[in-house]
Amino acid sequence: MDIDSRRTLRRIQGNDDTLTKLCVGNAYGDSDDIGTVWCNSIYDYFRLGNAISNNHHLLQIEVHEEVVHETIASSDFFDGLIHNSSIQELRLVCGNVDIVHGLGQQILKVYREKNNQLKHLALWDCNLRNAGREHAITKTLKYCNNLQKIHLTYCNLTDDQLVPILEAISNHNTVEQLSFYGNSIGNAGCKAIALALLYDPNSNLRILDLRENNIGNMGATAIANGLVNNAKLQSLYLKFDEGDNPMNNAQDAFFHVLRNTSSISSIYSSNHTLNFLEIDTDVRLSNLLELNKNTNKQHVAIIKILQQNHSNIDMEPLFGWKTGGKWSLRALPYVINWCERAKTAARENNRRFCEVRVGKEKLSAIYQFAKAMPLLLFVPSKHINGSGKACRRSKRKRTRV
Repeated sequence: MDIDSRRTLRRIQGNDDTLTKLCVGNAYGDSDDIGTVWCNSIYDYFRLGNAISNNHHLLQIEVHEEVVHETIASSDFFDGLIHNSSIQELRLVCGNVDIVHGLGQQILKVYREKNNQLKHLALWDCNLRNAGREHAITKTLKYCNNLQKIHLTYCNLTDDQLVPILEAISNHNTVEQLSFYGNSIGNAGCKAIALALLYDPNSNLRILDLRENNIGNMGATAIANGLVNNAKLQSLYLKFDEGDNPMNNAQDAFFHVLRNTSSISSIYSSNHTLNFLEIDTDVRLSNLLELNKNTNKQHVAIIKILQQNHSNIDMEPLFGWKTGGKWSLRALPYVINWCERAKTAARENNRRFCEVRVGKEKLSAIYQFAKAMPLLLFVPSKHINGSGKACRRSKRKRTRV
């Protein structure tokens, strides 16, 4: 080991609580939270394994391409990983070579057997183009059942290679961040992602990164359609560096998902969760995304309804005025209450136009009720004549005292 490696080894052995990241292979240099180790022999790996085994503060291990393909004869290094209870993040930088042998695959095997420890798995520049369905990465994703973040960056993933990976990921509802940045995923892959993850009500995916792939309008639209009933995904990255794919059709699809204007009830049930979308968004889409950042989703829905260009809001579909085939005044307080909540929502979201409109809608709603209700509901029975029609009160003659 060189001087820097020996210094890092001593920090690991001493359980230095400031050292949280270990880099094996690439000379980052030492810092407060990062240490680098370059092992030149089996004995070096033996010492490193023993040190890792007894360390309780390391959170991340990163293995670089210089050693990721090496075959390590000593099992002590892997035994150290097995006995360590603090490492939660694994990063492998592969140098555009498939992991079929060597240190990288052996480390993946360790964490497949310790299937509940890893929370973050990241692979960079790992060639999966010609890998079979059951390669080391797919197996790891399948058996590591506590993963929260998965990053497969520049791994030459095609639509066909993506399918078994999605099958492995869909078995876990712990995944919150998923990145396929810089691969060869196309429109078919987007449809597979939507079916496997976005349509699944058990999925807890919050962030999805699909930048730098071969995705066009059809693929982006498939992703948008997958968000119609999705209340989990908050951030979606789709933007391309190339300027020849503006995704205009996809913009319309996302706008329809965020505010379905076919009816008031459709607006109410639109997607109010997605608040970041990295495509070339226009003003109307940007405004909806900004509105979705509000954590009070009822208020978000109310503002979207008030922004709709209807002459007045038909409250009947929202509150079910008719009960048992008859009109009922019982719904009127709920409508008034809705208007009061709408006024609060408008103020909280600084929507002056919406606040002004609430007053008009409140009066309009009351008028709609009055117009729809039978006369008997408004006139006391003692003022109804025998034919069922309302009669005028007879004026009482006033007598002077």
